[in-house]
Amino acid sequence: MWIDQIEHSGDSRPYQVRPHFRLYVTPIQIDPVAPAMPISTPSGYAAEVARATGLYYTQGLPDDTKALIKSIKRVRVLLGEVELVNPVDNNGNDVEVEAHPFIWEIDNREGFKNLGSPFTLMAKQKRLPVQHWIECSSEERSMATGAKYYVPNAQLLLSETIDLSEEDQQTFTNFMEWINNYNDYIIKTWNEKMTQRMEADEHEDIANQFIDVEGE
Repeated sequence: MWIDQIEHSGDSRPYQVRPHFRLYVTPIQIDPVAPAMPISTPSGYAAEVARATGLYYTQGLPDDTKALIKSIKRVRVLLGEVELVNPVDNNGNDVEVEAHPFIWEIDNREGFKNLGSPFTLMAKQKRLPVQHWIECSSEERSMATGAKYYVPNAQLLLSETIDLSEEDQQTFTNFMEWINNYNDYIIKTWNEKMTQRMEADEHEDIANQFIDVEGE
């Protein structure tokens, strides 16, 4: 019987099991510098990180990695059209405000979760955000110091559906195409710079080898 052999570089850990000698080797971990298969997007990102930071243990997300993830500030950005209910000015007087476009950046952890729930529900029911209204409100919270802050809440109004015109559909399609094209541009630019950097590093390695030969 003939078995083809495929050779790839990787890392693993050997363990000795007692009382009787047994050798256990963990599954081979893919080498990020020369991966046998794509492990990042863009494809060269894993090698760049490995060269910049060196190899380190990541299995199971150790405490320092968890702390780093928790320290990253996430922001949810909503955009659309808002209609204010019973709006007032700074003096508390009633004012009339027409529907107006808006952009809302939410960085509060609880608000981030609350405002994401309607979109998760729409995705499960295969609805588009532009087809429904989201009713927003705020809830007052108190800190230990006595200071107060407000957390946004959101409720998806599934009973009311907004009919989309052909113009709305085209606008939405154009917007999605713009996002995809911009993302493709960013990834393409990154890949080009990474290719140039990797070629420069390869040329430097070759030059260093010549220098070592001359030195010997």
